Amino acid sequence: RAMYDQTPKVRTELMALLATALDDPEAAIRLSAAEVLYNVGTKEYGPVVAVSVKALDEKEAAVRLRAIHVLHEIGPNAGAARTALIKTLDDTDPLVQLRAASALFTIDPAKIEPILPVLKKNLDKHDNALMPETLMLVTRLGAAARPLVPSLVALVEDKQSKHRLLAAQTLLKVDPKRTEPVLQAIVDTLADPKWNRAEEDRVMQILRQLGPIARPALPALHQAL
Repeated sequence: RAMYDQTPKVRTELMALLATALDDPEAAIRLSAAEVLYNVGTKEYGPVVAVSVKALDEKEAAVRLRAIHVLHEIGPNAGAARTALIKTLDDTDPLVQLRAASALFTIDPAKIEPILPVLKKNLDKHDNALMPETLMLVTRLGAAARPLVPSLVALVEDKQSKHRLLAAQTLLKVDPKRTEPVLQAIVDTLADPKWNRAEEDRVMQILRQLGPIARPALPALHQAL
């Protein structure tokens, strides 16, 4: 905001300083300059993308995550970063992997094949702390995530998973015809006297998604509520 309040001459000088900072020896400074340049609406994405791509090789996961965030925000104009982001899908940090997958989808939603293995790996770990974020990305993929349906069904059928209902919602987004495991998850949840009442809104959302198919769950719903 402060940059926009400057005179054109001062703003030009500040942009020049930021451009110079893209070559700073410190990765954090280079990346900060790239973030600011993007945020102030630079039309020259190339240098910002190049700095962010280089930061993907930095030792600190926090720096790699910042770089991925910049590329994610740039979106389709960061197409030159796809190769580096695909490599980052093998990062040692699971969160970096997942954020790279999200950035790749944002950059080119038509090319999802490289990100499916990362999503499947996360879905198959039912106690995964990254499960909510993983399911959010799978939901964004929609029908394109059909190869992940077996993993989603397994998660929905896992009575011990705390992510069961969120997975059920995701499954309906990916394959609306897979209603049977979703309905069973609802019935099981409502029949559990210890079910988490914080999930009540989600239960109602799923029932609305199911429509008339949800009728078998109504007795359990009435008893639970």
